[in-house]
Amino acid sequence: NDVADKIIIDASNSVRMSPDGFETGAAALKQLTKCEHVVKGFNTTGYENMRNPQYGAVGIDMFTAGDSKKGKEIVKKLAYDLGFENCYDFGGDDKFKLIEDFAKSWINLAIMQGEGRNIAFKVLRRE
Repeated sequence: NDVADKIIIDASNSVRMSPDGFETGAAALKQLTKCEHVVKGFNTTGYENMRNPQYGAVGIDMFTAGDSKKGKEIVKKLAYDLGFENCYDFGGDDKFKLIEDFAKSWINLAIMQGEGRNIAFKVLRRE
């Protein structure tokens, strides 16, 4: 099926290995499908946080990356619809690897360091 005009959200992470010849799954999807609307999103946290992104009165944050403005707007809308408080744009396709590395930070803290899966990222600003 032709998906060239569709929006593809890559929620995967290349943890132990990457697709042959590609740094990330998103890069592979973009080239193999010829789709210009491949974006990363929903890959920086666990399913528990997807199911419930609220920590008391505070909503956690989601992150996205990719060249497609249209695709990133869809990720943002979905994130807000699910209850995430903010959705931050990491940048273009050149940030696919960075956002995957950021996801690995969550994986490391939650699983490898034993913090548990009920942890999340929140960007804070001083007023």
